[in-house]
Amino acid sequence: MTVGIPSASSGRYSPLPSFSLQVPGVFRSLLIKFKLALLKRGVVRNFEFMRNSINRLEVKKLFIFGAGVTYSISSRNQQSFKEAPLDSNFISKLLEIDVKKPKWVKPSIEYIVDQWKDEEPIEKFGLEEAIITQNSHLEFIEAIHKNRRNESVTPQSYLSNLSHLICYLLSRVRENRNSLLENFISKFFANNNTKNRIITFNYDKIIDEYLLGNIDPKEMYFDEIKENRSDNSHLEFESPILLKLHGSINWRCHEDDFNNIINAEEENHRIPEIWIDNRNRPSVNDERFPLIIPPLPQKPITRVKLFQYLWTKAFEYLFETEEIIIAGYSLPDADGLANSMFRTFKSNSLKIVTIIDPNTDILAKWRSVIRRGNVPSCSWRYYEDFNEYIKQNA
Repeated sequence: MTVGIPSASSGRYSPLPSFSLQVPGVFRSLLIKFKLALLKRGVVRNFEFMRNSINRLEVKKLFIFGAGVTYSISSRNQQSFKEAPLDSNFISKLLEIDVKKPKWVKPSIEYIVDQWKDEEPIEKFGLEEAIITQNSHLEFIEAIHKNRRNESVTPQSYLSNLSHLICYLLSRVRENRNSLLENFISKFFANNNTKNRIITFNYDKIIDEYLLGNIDPKEMYFDEIKENRSDNSHLEFESPILLKLHGSINWRCHEDDFNNIINAEEENHRIPEIWIDNRNRPSVNDERFPLIIPPLPQKPITRVKLFQYLWTKAFEYLFETEEIIIAGYSLPDADGLANSMFRTFKSNSLKIVTIIDPNTDILAKWRSVIRRGNVPSCSWRYYEDFNEYIKQNA
């Protein structure tokens, strides 16, 4: 069978050339399993088959990064606002912000607090739990008590303000002074032809800034992203270095596209223009919006062609890699899409799995996820934190 893939960020669906070989049966069956698993969770509407195996990258080391990595990189900063929050203290960190500029920040913080619908204070919730709780209350009011509906607060407006605040908070995060990232990049990504790759669930750009010093943004993220709004250059690159599965605080899109993503209004939505902005923080009063997927209970990822492509590519890397290094990512149960991906990938190449987390229970969890019949027996390694891993491997 001839298969097709969404082309980079555009999400164009292009059949492979007629000379393409058939996808191996075992690989095809795994893709079907992945698709069915996602369909079962009710989050998939459209999922295209991965490209032909002849074109897939043979990944050497595949790093899987969660919030714990950014925390480790930024912790012990002299100024606490430069330290990355975790999900559990994200809201409380937001409420600690006390700035006069930008002028929109303080009103936005007041908005998310004043319009909070639960009887428990918002600061008692983690970020994901807060968003799920608030959305549930707003949807209930909309469905049952329309006469009590407040037009000034909708799921869309609340998520817009919160998403901008997420970007503002994370844009202030800085690396501590132990040269951790410099050592990491020089060891694993100094060569532009590297076969190492990163999958991250983080929005921040603390790692991106180091990679952008050596790697073209179109090779790092996806080949149709613009370096700025006036960029008309073109580069074809099929194997992005850094897959940001939930978006990034330095990616921009138009307001209509952000609203379409949040409201899941359109099947297979194509975002026509995505560009990078490393200088300016997005404002709630601006038409330029951050391209991030807030932690919704059912993320609209599979409705957006860009994210269809990124998640398909992530599944491909898992299938092809020789080594997986999972750092600071606990695979939360609420993230059904990620659970399906990690619980259904198969590998004939995997030799080493490394877990980096201070909580040893996470090691047991990942062993239960990855140690199964369709993954070969491999060596397991454990480190308490990312700093320890870099020191021993860089």
